[in-house]
Amino acid sequence: MEMTEAKIRAAFPENPLPKVFFGGAEGLEFDLPKELAARIRRRAWTSLSLMDWRMVGATPASYREYLVPKTFAYYVPSFLVGVLREPEFRYLALEAIIPFNRQHRPRGEWWLSFADAFSDPQRAALKAFLVCQKEAASTFDMVDEELVGVAERIWS
Repeated sequence: MEMTEAKIRAAFPENPLPKVFFGGAEGLEFDLPKELAARIRRRAWTSLSLMDWRMVGATPASYREYLVPKTFAYYVPSFLVGVLREPEFRYLALEAIIPFNRQHRPRGEWWLSFADAFSDPQRAALKAFLVCQKEAASTFDMVDEELVGVAERIWS
């Protein structure tokens, strides 16, 4: 686990912070984008915990509705490192790195931009995270097991 966290920290730089946070003006007056802005915006991914994300009050799939793909990709490692420390919230990291549709298939412009935002070392860190999760399979429920498999197919 420590090796995986070190790999994630090495692959995902803390700086620069994303310059563009939201993807458009539509719906920004709602509570969710206001909470995202108040709790997450202008903070380095290394300063965020899963509690910060949970306090926003939604799921990673919901955050994607508002955040620019490159910005969301910047914050993904906070989910990964958080889950290494708090494995009971594995679903948060998995939801952050797989598409939110019935078959969990990557599609659409947002997803393509999101996937393109990851460098090769970052993809390797994602894969290391997934291997670490598979090694913890005794703590899985069936949904976690399926989602880890989906994530492996997407990121390999």
